Amino acid sequence: MLQVSNYNELLSHHNRDLHLFKHDYENILLSMSAFIQNNDMAGLKRYFTTEVMPARVTLNRQSGLSDLSRLDMPTVSGLIYAKYEAANGQNVHLVVTILEKVTLADIPQIKVVRILGNLLDNATDAAARANHQVTLTVKNRDAHTTVFSITNQIPTHEAVDLSVIKKSRFTTKPGHLGYGLSSIEQLTTDQLVVNYCIEEGNFIAELVIKH
Repeated sequence: MLQVSNYNELLSHHNRDLHLFKHDYENILLSMSAFIQNNDMAGLKRYFTTEVMPARVTLNRQSGLSDLSRLDMPTVSGLIYAKYEAANGQNVHLVVTILEKVTLADIPQIKVVRILGNLLDNATDAAARANHQVTLTVKNRDAHTTVFSITNQIPTHEAVDLSVIKKSRFTTKPGHLGYGLSSIEQLTTDQLVVNYCIEEGNFIAELVIKH
């Protein structure tokens, strides 16, 4: 419960910082007009390179999580934000896409958090040895089914056998005990289903929630 509280506090700070930065960004654009009015192209180039571009990178990074506002489950959105920050620490970019309002009611939230957390950890660990990118897409399949789809590139020279992936202590990572995927299997129910597949060198894990 303490972890969930910390996740939500981080998410609140993120939303506040994003709002403030978007407000300040208008002032940044206005400041550029002074250089243009004075025909100071050298000054504009220097200002743009040293001040505006770094600010733009920050905005793009933060706005990547703006879709979380569409996920009406604070424990899960907070977890995703925390995993986003953890992925950055491993030089992995977590791309989150939620194009519609997602509401999850009467769901065992702790199980969802544990399953999703394990899937994101596994994807991030693999991505750190591949192209350093993980994508998370959340969508409603129908009125009573929501799907969390996580995709990462399979590292070069590592093989994944889907027929054994759910067995105890399975892993493709040398020196890793591989408890994550087997523990996920123990958490699944008729309401929480996890599927795996491989497409064009990418490993895809789906958490299907029936509500």
